[in-house]
Amino acid sequence: MRLLLIFIFSSHLSFSQDYGWTSNVDIEGLGRDDAVAFTFNSIIYLGTGNHGGFSQSNVFYGYDTKTSEWISVPVFPGVARQYSTFQTIEEKAYLIGGVDSNLNPLNEVWEFDMIEQIWTQKNNFPFQARWASASFMFDDLIYVGTGRDTIQHFNDFWRYDPSSDAWTEVASFPLAPRFETIGFALYNKGYCGLGKDSSENLRNDLWQYDPDTDSWKQRSDFPGGQRWYAKAEVLNGWAFVGTGEDENGEMKSDFWKYDASKDVWEQAESVPLPARRGVTSCVIPFKGIYWISGLDDTYSRMATISRYTIRIGFNPEVDVFYNSESESVFITELPFPATVRIFNIEGKLMTELIDQNDHYEVNTSSWSKGVYLVTIFDQSYKFMVR
Repeated sequence: MRLLLIFIFSSHLSFSQDYGWTSNVDIEGLGRDDAVAFTFNSIIYLGTGNHGGFSQSNVFYGYDTKTSEWISVPVFPGVARQYSTFQTIEEKAYLIGGVDSNLNPLNEVWEFDMIEQIWTQKNNFPFQARWASASFMFDDLIYVGTGRDTIQHFNDFWRYDPSSDAWTEVASFPLAPRFETIGFALYNKGYCGLGKDSSENLRNDLWQYDPDTDSWKQRSDFPGGQRWYAKAEVLNGWAFVGTGEDENGEMKSDFWKYDASKDVWEQAESVPLPARRGVTSCVIPFKGIYWISGLDDTYSRMATISRYTIRIGFNPEVDVFYNSESESVFITELPFPATVRIFNIEGKLMTELIDQNDHYEVNTSSWSKGVYLVTIFDQSYKFMVR
């Protein structure tokens, strides 16, 4: 078996993979900014936001990315609103907070069952009503924090368990209160940063939340500069962050990808012009990130969807990286569902991953030091536990 593994190591192929933007899709109805969007299977759901005067901002639309057709979606039964935060857990989406047309901050939680097509109001959250908060989700738990109301900014963070419809306070964001931050989750850790703080300063910092220790740790600053109204999504093991507005009021179209396993930023291909802020976004795994609507650089509300996706060459390149600090191996850049197996040098199967994720983290703290092999289809990748 050892001879066989050595042969596989030597037959490892070199791949090429790129990302890129596809053409826009026109949205039914009016353009909007600071709406929400979420996905289930091939369907994008888009709703709330500001059409101007909050007209029609409780209307939702559905777009089937397989058939390129718009479908009917039940009207959101709550009051019209903007600047809500949202997360999805399997077939259910959760719409949290926001601000109504009279600038009243909201503390409502709504659940949308995307199979039954039913909206259900849950218990209001127990902390101060707010809008423009950050959120992220992992382990079927939703974390919400930062944000503002008409008077003050916030830095508290809370965890929502939809199974019990209950909230628990967790460690606060460690710096001054702020709003219009970004939030995303990678490898069972949450990230929050950027935005405008309570001293009216724009920020470009990024912080990582660890639920095991209930603590925050600063990571590498966002290299695109200080801004608010930016947006973040996760695809293929990377976080992608872009658009927004800087301290000079300039709209941005740059796009950056963040590798959480290495704490490294790299510039990606810019969003198609015009530059914009207040975008909403969502992801269909293995298909792409959908960047939707927003205010363009003339402050006009856009009514388009752009998709950022993988351009696959002859062979996709999978990234396998061992991080000695976390004692984990990170497997990213999976462009399609695949069974991932890890073997030791003797050929023993250490783990098999069949969850159809586009990235994985595998803890190796109990493994012996030495060389290991990752197999994906007929390709192989090696790494060393040190």
